[in-house]
Order: sequence, then structure tokens, then C-alpha cells
Amino acid sequence: MYVKGLAEELSKLGVENVIAAPAAGISDTGYRISDGDSRLKVWRFKCNEKPGDLGEIYGEGDPVAAESFKKVLDAERPDIVHFHAWSPAVSILLVREVKRRGLRMVQTYHTPTLSCPRGGLMRWGKIVCDGDLAKRPCALCAIHGKMRKGYRISDMGYGKDSGGVSRKNPPNPESQIRNAQSPTLQTLVSKLTTMFRMPGLIRKSISGIRESFDVADRIVALNQWSYDLLARNGVPKEKLQIIRHGVPSK
Repeated sequence: MYVKGLAEELSKLGVENVIAAPAAGISDTGYRISDGDSRLKVWRFKCNEKPGDLGEIYGEGDPVAAESFKKVLDAERPDIVHFHAWSPAVSILLVREVKRRGLRMVQTYHTPTLSCPRGGLMRWGKIVCDGDLAKRPCALCAIHGKMRKGYRISDMGYGKDSGGVSRKNPPNPESQIRNAQSPTLQTLVSKLTTMFRMPGLIRKSISGIRESFDVADRIVALNQWSYDLLARNGVPKEKLQIIRHGVPSK
């Protein structure tokens, strides 16, 4: 709704707007005219249905989406590209392509998910974080968050999900190894691999975010706390602008 409302208001000022959004499951990049009175042109560019390697999720992003987004830029030849998201499909790869073409770029900081690996700016889920990427244990906090959300004792090979074995009596390691197709063993290996890779993955993620902040021509903060967070992370104040959410006039 934010992007739609912004595009409609800019259209009233004579600015031509085109919206582009990733869409999993489509066969190719294409556009349609949105429903309603605004008649906005909306591109849907192709992306992977499922994220690939963890390096894509936390690192440079989805190469399929990046290649598809090039088609949008080729077709529209915009003067300014305004990013409103940060995800594997909307990643530093898209930012680099925009800057490679010499286009102006704006980034809006909507929610903490843009810079916080845990997503909510709550350190260990309890302490309000100032979002300083240079000082905080982001990798450990992110691992802690994953443990809280989905890492159950049963995932570690204990409890009723591992064949009714008591939590006080761990399963026989040899029997687990012999059963190479065991979902429990596969889950354990997958989760442990992710945990060991997490520090490097978070460094990659933060590096991409910082690069985006560096090359953006303007960064929009919707409130004072996000403005302060961005300034704390080295974004020059002349690049920052607070533009609070508006209310449509009737």
C-alpha cells in the first residue's frame, strides 16, 4: 500500500511511475496494468521459487532475480530507481546493476529487517538494540533467534520425534549414522552446518547492506529512530531524509 500510494501521489505531480516486484513461479518477466483507478504499470520479474544456497540468502542474492530485473531496466530506462525492500530477490546484485548503468538510486528504510539479521532489533529477543552493525554480536544473536524459533530438542535427536527415546538416554550414535536417510539426522546436520556458517554469512549480509548505503544517492527514513540508526552506521546526514508516513487526502 505504501508503494502504491507513493506512486499515485507522484503521478499527480507529473512523475511517471513504474512498479517492479519479484514473483516466484512465473515463466518470464512481464508487466500488467494494476486494477483500480490509478492504472499503475506493474512489472513482475522472475525469481527463484525457493532460495538457493545460504550464500544467496545472506550474501549477494538471487542471480535469477538479478538477471530478470535487467529486463525491466532495459524496457523502462528509468532516471531513478527507488528500492523499498531487501531480500534474496531484491539484493545488492540489483543495486550494483542500477549503479553500473549510472542511474540515481533511492533506498527507503521501512523496517529493521533491512539491517538487522534477527529482524526485530531486539538483542537476544529481550534488549532494545541500537542497530550499530560495527559493535553488536549480530551472528550470535541471529543464531539465538533461530534456536528460539525452530531448534527443538527433538531436532537434536532426543524425545518422542526420534523414536520415543527418553531425553535422559541419547539415541545410539551408530544406529543414527547407519540410517543415512533419517530426517532427524539430516535436520541436525543441516542446522549445525547453518550455525557454523552463520558468522561468515552475517558478515556477507552486512557487507552488502553497507555497500547499498554507500552507493545510494538518498536514503529515506520514515521516523527518527531509523534516521538515528542509519547515521550511527556511518550514512552521511546529507544523504538522509526523514519523510514520515502520510495520510491520503479525501
